[in-house]
Amino acid sequence: MPMPTASPWGEVLRCREIDPGIFEVFPRKAMGTHLMISETVAAVRLTGAARRRAIRFEEFYCFGSEAGGTWAIAAWELKNIQETLFQEARCIREQGVDAYLLRRLSLFQIDYLDEAGITPDPSVSPASTSSSPQGGRQPF
Repeated sequence: MPMPTASPWGEVLRCREIDPGIFEVFPRKAMGTHLMISETVAAVRLTGAARRRAIRFEEFYCFGSEAGGTWAIAAWELKNIQETLFQEARCIREQGVDAYLLRRLSLFQIDYLDEAGITPDPSVSPASTSSSPQGGRQPF
């Protein structure tokens, strides 16, 4: 599969294939983590709950860092890419990638956790969060 040159976030300046059909893209006008996953890979490796939260762009399911960071959903479900995705993030590896992702999902993607039947991080207190327009929790 050819690497994407465009994304829902704009022109792709740089791209790396993390796993067959899974790309980390670096768009011109967006910062943060952005993942583009081919339809064929997404159909096999992502749950419906994850696919429903993606942006559809051409033949990809796209997960970005905007609006609560849907990228964490894809990273949570694609366990085999976590080491590659976080290879330079020592602070995340030290606290544990799963713990880091569960905390992010508990803060920003609680609707995904509910639908997927995943217990939110108990250290994220509902009293310290409020609903966002995207359906996840946002810190005050």
